Amino acid sequence: LSVETPLGETFITSTVYKSCLIQVGTITLPVDLISLKILAFDVILGIDWLTTHHAKIDCFRKVVSFHIPKQPIVRIQATKLLKSITVISSHKAIRLLK
Repeated sequence: LSVETPLGETFITSTVYKSCLIQVGTITLPVDLISLKILAFDVILGIDWLTTHHAKIDCFRKVVSFHIPKQPIVRIQATKLLKSITVISSHKAIRLLK
């Protein structure tokens, strides 16, 4: 799999983690994750994923809201720059323990 960034960098990977779950506020949503060697980001959620989960982005207010049918609206607001949280997959954790 070849992934190109908006800056023109190309990353090649064969590692895809299908059917993962991500916690967004009070809801848990499915996501397929592609492993890339980009140190600046833990996870990048693309426009297709955001559209699938009815996300609306208000850049001025720094708010992302999820308007999923038949569920309460969930709003995530950035208040300040947060330190990165290191997360590893259970697959990688098992591999590291061996």
